[in-house]
Amino acid sequence: MDKRYFEDFEAGKERFVAKYRVTREEILEFGKRWDHLPFHNDEKIAQASAYGGLVASGTHTLAIRTTILTSQKVLTAVIASFGWDEVRFPSPVRPDDELSLRVCCLEKRESHSKPDRGIITN
Repeated sequence: MDKRYFEDFEAGKERFVAKYRVTREEILEFGKRWDHLPFHNDEKIAQASAYGGLVASGTHTLAIRTTILTSQKVLTAVIASFGWDEVRFPSPVRPDDELSLRVCCLEKRESHSKPDRGIITN
């Protein structure tokens, strides 16, 4: 498996990563295990909700993002993540939706405290 390093990133460059189809079964399974709001784990209640049907939780959507990124043939050589800024969920994710992931290197800089490393903001 190939790895991408700090030197391989260019600020402002966007790349397509992959697509992922969300299934009804995984929404229900994730909801039952990790998010007990009924529109994530009970189809009858979800039908009567403001969403009008089953939807994936935001946490599930972020888990899908992580799964897509970590299952690629080319991985980024990551030591740690400092966090996620401005996470938004503009549309509900429903069964059979196909999600596309694109990432953009917004900024890159060398670490002040560890000069053998760099920090990338996506």
